[in-house]
Amino acid sequence: NAALGRVEFDASKFMLDKNGNQCKSFMFDFGDGTPPITISSPIVQRDYHLSGTYNATVTITDQYHHPCYNATANVTIARIPLPASISESNHVIELQRRTMQRL
Repeated sequence: NAALGRVEFDASKFMLDKNGNQCKSFMFDFGDGTPPITISSPIVQRDYHLSGTYNATVTITDQYHHPCYNATANVTIARIPLPASISESNHVIELQRRTMQRL
């Protein structure tokens, strides 16, 4: 099953918590029913294979595994025929902060 779209999620603006400490872990849930992944990078790519709107989230934690931030983005994947002269491009989604307060 070929991917309909590749999306890059960028949570790099959440590298520091409100006290200036570096955030260490990024748990991405792509909203497509697959298990969330936890990585040390704030940037990840995801291939979506089905049309639809997905609510992607990231939970960012500090070195002590305390939540720093939650962020969310709505991703819409649609099957749109492209003219032969246009190639598909990657989409970059910048996650938006849901809350500014430490959880």
